[in-house]
Amino acid sequence: MAPDINLPDAAFIHGRVAAPDGRAVEGAEVRVYEVSTQLTLCSQVEHAPASCPIPAALQARNTSGAEGTVRLALPR
Repeated sequence: MAPDINLPDAAFIHGRVAAPDGRAVEGAEVRVYEVSTQLTLCSQVEHAPASCPIPAALQARNTSGAEGTVRLALPR
């Protein structure tokens, strides 16, 4: 039998995707990324490139419905 696993609560957010004229946009993909603020990461890697881009981690994605509403669950 596997041990119990406690998952952290999620943070639920929602919003509306709209065109410049205010009309709802159906089927728009919304992605939320977390960007590391730990700038010392590049110094821990041998032969890091001069620009040393720190990758963003995808946290959530979903597409908007008929009314333009998109709902996402983000880890806390």
